[in-house]
Amino acid sequence: MTFRVLYGIAASSPMAIGGGTIADLYVKSESWKAMAIFGMGPLLGPVIGPVIDGFVSQDIGWRWTFWLLLILSSVIFLISVVILRETYEPALLGRKAARRCKKTGNAKLYARTFKDLTPTQVLRRSIMRPTKMIFLSPNVFLISIYCAFMFSLLYLLFTRFPGVFEETYGWGPGISGLAYLGLGIGMIFSIALFGLLSDKLLKQPRGGTVARPELRLILMMWCSPLVPVGFIWYGWSAKFHTHWILPILGTGLIGISAFLIMMPTQLYLVDSFGIEGSASALAGNTVLRSLFTALLPLAGTDMYARLGLGWGNTLLGFIVLVFVPVPRLFFKYEV
Repeated sequence: MTFRVLYGIAASSPMAIGGGTIADLYVKSESWKAMAIFGMGPLLGPVIGPVIDGFVSQDIGWRWTFWLLLILSSVIFLISVVILRETYEPALLGRKAARRCKKTGNAKLYARTFKDLTPTQVLRRSIMRPTKMIFLSPNVFLISIYCAFMFSLLYLLFTRFPGVFEETYGWGPGISGLAYLGLGIGMIFSIALFGLLSDKLLKQPRGGTVARPELRLILMMWCSPLVPVGFIWYGWSAKFHTHWILPILGTGLIGISAFLIMMPTQLYLVDSFGIEGSASALAGNTVLRSLFTALLPLAGTDMYARLGLGWGNTLLGFIVLVFVPVPRLFFKYEV
């Protein structure tokens, strides 16, 4: 448990700063491309991982799951050390000012973004800014709660797939991992759809600026009602032991709509708060998402035991319906 805590602390950094880095590097009208690639990690990772793990743990033992993760993360770490560079403007200007001071001998030179803060003050500010954004900004709070709930529902599905397809369809551990591909293929399809429609929906000249951040929410408004349909489709088709392709098609619909909810959420926050505030807004979003993802799936086993696959997934679909008006509210009133 201690090492899992350490892993969670380390793994949180790319989730927290990824969106802010993209805001540093791209103009708003082009940021969707980088965000789509960035969003593939936290969404497709939990899909691809169990597919590999099913066969690894079945054929060469569960310990090799961790050895494989160690090998891959070490390779990525080494690549990151070589390739990744600082992109945050205040940090870059601060380094430039320090070099000028050393070169000229003028200790009074400082960057225009300079803030005389101690490490303790920086840490306190890094914690307080996302917290204030969550609780004092209605758009950050509501849209982050929606995104967090949607993300946690995906992980609830992830935890139940092996049981559903092993018990209902008699699949082995390796083959049952392939059930995750429905979600994965749906997400990949949604990436293509997102890329095809994003610029058209923004109604802007290529290379121009986004007229208003709420335009990012159009796809989210369209796809929000599809999530309950996907859950009901998946739940009842699995309950009645229909052909295995039917529940997987239901999860594919969930994958399409989930990606087109969570990706516009991140772009909306980046466009709303710009370079200075987007990292904090996304950090708050990530904290809520992580808490929901850690806690909500714990209730899945008892819920499905009491309600079954049909009514259990129908209940989840009805809860998601409560959030459907949220993006429309922001789009209409620009909260």
